Amino acid sequence: MNPTVQYFALVKALFKINFNIGYWKANFRNKITLKFVGQAVLGLLVVAVLAFYEVMFIMLLKNMYPRLAAAGQQSSLLTLGISMSQIMVLIFGMFYVIAAFYYAKGTSQLMAMPMKPATVMMGKFTIVLLNEYLTEILILGPIMGVYGAMSGAGLGYWVMCVLVFLLAPMLPLAIASVMAMLLAGVIARGRNKTFMNLIGILIFMVAYFGFQYFALFKMP
Repeated sequence: MNPTVQYFALVKALFKINFNIGYWKANFRNKITLKFVGQAVLGLLVVAVLAFYEVMFIMLLKNMYPRLAAAGQQSSLLTLGISMSQIMVLIFGMFYVIAAFYYAKGTSQLMAMPMKPATVMMGKFTIVLLNEYLTEILILGPIMGVYGAMSGAGLGYWVMCVLVFLLAPMLPLAIASVMAMLLAGVIARGRNKTFMNLIGILIFMVAYFGFQYFALFKMP
């Protein structure tokens, strides 16, 4: 089979597993259980809470924009949004990569299938990237939308927004992937892998933000 066809077929299968699409379909088609109803209500509650915070976030941005525009600093809103989203991608990326590549069930079975290991890795990385886009859209999406609407931006701005949105997670996710690979070697030697995982991520985050603080405020 063509590697490209294998890649898209793998991404489709992993996408269904990642979002439990098969589980939701099966429960809708068969008898709906009390457990399923509870999970559905919990999911809707999470969506409602996220929607509430998004509305509050948008209102905050709409209040911030005129004040920044009066000082000629409205573009700093976009800079802040990109920085915030990349930090969140970096943080969640560590967990996503470790979960997808080291804790996920079925990785050994995928490697045994008649497809190249690179195809399996790219498929898993694509799912991680899709998860990061969901994280990014909660932060960067409202900022880009409010800035574009309140500044009266043209088509070029929105095209650039799409490009920035797609490319912004790449670097922090690449850094998170490298750090996850380094942590995996340390975690494998420990008895309590979950504890070692949390400690490793904590050490990395302290080192990362320490470097950022030094670069911003201490370097001449």
